This record gives sequence, C-alpha cells and structure tokens, in this order.
Amino acid sequence: MNVIDKLREPFSIKSIKFKPQSTNKDKTQCLPVAFIDARDVSQRLDDVMLPANWEFSVQVIPDAKIASVIGTLRLRFDYDRNEWIHKSDVGEASQDITSYKAAASDALKRCAVQFGVFRYAYDLKFKWVELDGRKMKEKPILPYWALSDSDKICESCGDHIGEYVEDNAGNKKDAGEWISQVYYKTNKIVCYKCAIKKSKG
Repeated sequence: MNVIDKLREPFSIKSIKFKPQSTNKDKTQCLPVAFIDARDVSQRLDDVMLPANWEFSVQVIPDAKIASVIGTLRLRFDYDRNEWIHKSDVGEASQDITSYKAAASDALKRCAVQFGVFRYAYDLKFKWVELDGRKMKEKPILPYWALSDSDKICESCGDHIGEYVEDNAGNKKDAGEWISQVYYKTNKIVCYKCAIKKSKG
C-alpha cells in the first residue's frame, strides 16, 4: 500500500463524531455530517508520514468577521530528494469570532482532505434523524466500507467480522449497521456470535 492509500484509509468509528449539517423548517429533524478532530488528522500524518515529514503553518486573515486563517500543509514524499508538496486552504472558527486555534484546526483538516485524509466523508449519505433541541436522538449508521480494519475485529473473540452478519434464522444484515449499532450501545466492537452469547449469558 502506497502513502496516499494509507492517508486515505478510513478512521475508526471510535474517532468519528457527528453534527447537524442542515435542519428542517421546524428544527425537529436534521441531516447529519461526520467529522473528526484535528488531533486525529495529526496522528494520521504522524503514523503515515512520520513527524519529520510533515509541517503545518497558518497565516491570519486580517479584518475577517470571524477568526480566519490560511493554512498550509506540507508533506515530504521523497526524503532523499527533499521534495515537498503543499496544499493550502482557509479555516474558520465557526461562531467563535476570536478563536484562532479553532480556525487553525479547521484549516488543518481542510488541507489534509486535499491529500485524501477523511475525504471519503463526502461520500457518506446519511438519513434524516430526529432532534431533541440541538442534540440528535440517534447516531448515523456507518456503511461497512467506511469502517477501519480495526472496526472489523471482534474485541471479545478476535474474529474478523465480514461484510454481512447472519443471524440464527439465516437472515443477512449489513455488518456496518450491526457494528455501528452495537458500538453506540456498548462502546465495544463485538461480532454477532459473541453478542448472542452475552445476551444468553
């Protein structure tokens, strides 16, 4: 696997968060969007590139209505030739007009997307979910292809969880739905067999 493929690998469900992207008129439902923290991006860059082979800098955008910066992420793909590739993007601090730290974090994530980091999030299609004030009543289901390799290993028995889960009646269920639902309830990745054993236990 080359460096770009490693940068593009899915993040664990344990790192992914969700927030409303848009709401209906009476604000009782929302369309969620997935996001990760800037520290998850930094860790991915450390793991794949190694700390010496990437750097990030920001330049404050003056007179902006909210805290805004131009971020530049530089990656060194060829250490021997000292060849660097850089990508730049604007970061904003959402509603906080003074938080340049938040703006820098936003810029880092936007720059990293240009190298493929968490770019697959744009391909995630979620259903509308109900809102309780500003809080979503349920978390979106991640499809099997959007789960990391570690998300497909049962934490109880160590077995690999395949693309489909088959119950005792022979009914197949998408494993992404199964893994997501079980994790949201238990904070653990558990295969169908281990879950059934525990429920009977």
